[in-house]
Amino acid sequence: MKILITEFMETKSVEILKTNFDITFDQELSKNHKKLKDSINKFDVLIVRNKTQVNQEILENATSLKFIGRLGVGLDNIDIEYCKNNNIHVQPATGMNADSVAEFVLNSSLSLLKNTPLMHQETVLGNWPRTSISSRELKDKTIGLLGFGLIAKKVSLLANVFNVKIIAHDPFIGQNIGDKFNTNLVSKNELYEFADIISIHLPLTDSTKNLLNYNVFKKML
Repeated sequence: MKILITEFMETKSVEILKTNFDITFDQELSKNHKKLKDSINKFDVLIVRNKTQVNQEILENATSLKFIGRLGVGLDNIDIEYCKNNNIHVQPATGMNADSVAEFVLNSSLSLLKNTPLMHQETVLGNWPRTSISSRELKDKTIGLLGFGLIAKKVSLLANVFNVKIIAHDPFIGQNIGDKFNTNLVSKNELYEFADIISIHLPLTDSTKNLLNYNVFKKML
């Protein structure tokens, strides 16, 4: 089986694959659309991240392709409909970095509330901004989660430790699920109005592109 990897992958992982498969590892192909189009027909499997644009033009040349592995969760760079119609299985790495992303959400929230980047910068310059830079507590804030999938659920579990209120909007999730995570399911407008912090956990699709726009930001005032 011939496998093409077009974006960064840990050397150890590539070496493990090489023990069982014929591997081509060429990161240049993520940027060279023509070269990828001309060579894709040789491979049974394609492994990408988010830079490689696997559109219909590429896929029409992929006459041997049976499987696309996405090192991540977003699939907006892959023509999913074409793959479905042509028996090409697409597998994202759902959940593999969920804990890390959830921790990053809380870390970013605390960093911004505490003005950590600015305080660090001032301290490096030799200043000690004990009173000149204000900070706020996460406690009693309202965290709004747009989308309530695996990562958002993990954010809820972590955030509960800080005695915050958690609200979420997800048309595919019922309140019975929210109750398990101490999270109230609300409308989008309610989330925009009441959340002090908004974290987005949605795939990029035609319906979610530009979801947070000028009109939405006005509702946050």
